[in-house]
Amino acid sequence: MGRNFRHVKTLTRKNCINWRRTWLGSFLELAIPIGIMAGVVLYKIKQQSESVPEEKLLHYASSQYPVTQQVGINFYPI
Repeated sequence: MGRNFRHVKTLTRKNCINWRRTWLGSFLELAIPIGIMAGVVLYKIKQQSESVPEEKLLHYASSQYPVTQQVGINFYPI
């Protein structure tokens, strides 16, 4: 019996929240994410992209493992 009462109480609370919602709240719920995404798009459009020649790409590359040098028979990290 307690479980059913808790369920009814929760549904009643949800319905009260939905009835109190105004058109402004619903509008802002849609407008704020759209505004944020429009701001991100405008920022990306205004951002200058830098093109790098292919010859310099190796300079920007990084290895997944540390650079090593051969000393005698063993390899030691620099």
